[in-house]
Amino acid sequence: STTSNATSTASSTTTTTTTTTTTTTTTVTNSPSRENSRFDYTSLCSCDLRINSCDVNCCCDKDCQREDRLAFSECRDRVSNVKHSRSCFNPSILYTNNTQFTVERESDSILCIYTDNLSDRDRYFERPSTENLTEFNTLESRHRHFQWMEEKKTEEFSDFKPYIAGSKIWVRYKDDTYGYFEIPSVSYRGKCDTRVPVVYMENQASSCTINLESVDCREIGMLDSRYYLDNFRIVSNPSLFDPTVNSTDEGETSLVEISAYLCRDSDGAQGAPCRDFNAVNNLPQPTQNCKNIVRSVHYDILHDGVNGIQSVEAYVTLTNQTKFHHQQFSYRSLWAFENWTEEPEKSGNPGY
Repeated sequence: STTSNATSTASSTTTTTTTTTTTTTTTVTNSPSRENSRFDYTSLCSCDLRINSCDVNCCCDKDCQREDRLAFSECRDRVSNVKHSRSCFNPSILYTNNTQFTVERESDSILCIYTDNLSDRDRYFERPSTENLTEFNTLESRHRHFQWMEEKKTEEFSDFKPYIAGSKIWVRYKDDTYGYFEIPSVSYRGKCDTRVPVVYMENQASSCTINLESVDCREIGMLDSRYYLDNFRIVSNPSLFDPTVNSTDEGETSLVEISAYLCRDSDGAQGAPCRDFNAVNNLPQPTQNCKNIVRSVHYDILHDGVNGIQSVEAYVTLTNQTKFHHQQFSYRSLWAFENWTEEPEKSGNPGY
């Protein structure tokens, strides 16, 4: 930019010129290189498990475009490399090896197992299940247990990098604080005592149990559908909240509302939405005697790789319960531009 100041007199004219130079810096995000992986990409691609879809962190998947791979955090090889030191050969090779791997003797000792006729020795046999309530209460009384208080976890929102595979997803609460998008998870006791963050471009499922005896179900947040839908919005792309680049209004418009669906059936597989549902704006609240409590919640997270989350759908199943209540929670990540009808997934076993 140029600025001029002029002063005039009867005898002479003086002109002063000032020049300002602006420097622009551009940051380029590089996708993981195939050279970082030890996989032989000229042969089969063992991590390519979904048909006509880009598998996350599978750099040899031909369905993945260069822009898709910008959101990858690594080049992952789904290779079975389990050593069987006591076996002469890898027992996973059944009849014919038609993979890129060579069959070679694994054991360096003089003697090795050629055929295992006693595979049951590695199995763990559990004690018979307890079906009598009195006996169950007796067994449970031997272990100490605690009721954790449900508290909202807030975090300092300062990482403004775009999501990549494996990133924790941010949410903004109604009081303008930030935290991680989380779902309930099972503790070592099998109960809903903990929560785990939802991870970008990955899938997860968990289940746990709540003891509803002698409790008011209105006071337990995890039984209320609003706990999973109403108190927060999803941060679609953290880079849009960088105050050095974008305005506050642009960050506001990038927050994603969760679309809610009430399931009319409960026959959906864990990790997938129910098959019969209605779009709803409000869901029934729990009653004191545990009516309309959450049985399962499933999230479908539609994303566009490094460009962030496009939409989030929640499928909620409600039920009535009075004693021990079993809950299921899951989410799956889907490419927003794909026709993501249910596709069969490959096994990932070499040679099949």
